[in-house]
Amino acid sequence: MIQVRQTRPMKLKDKKGRQRINLPLKATFGFVPETLIIEKIRGENNTIRVSAILTEAELKKEQKEGKKK
Repeated sequence: MIQVRQTRPMKLKDKKGRQRINLPLKATFGFVPETLIIEKIRGENNTIRVSAILTEAELKKEQKEGKKK
């Protein structure tokens, strides 16, 4: 099973200042992902979501932190 972290849905428009999104990977996902998935939200206009696939190292790190808690 693939584990991912996702952003909230984001809306892009053809208006000044709404054409692009700055997405600092480390701050957004907590790690620098190897693979990103960008998907359009079905049924919504101009709305996307970005997902980062967790690497094996990140999965192990999360499991290790989970055991400590």
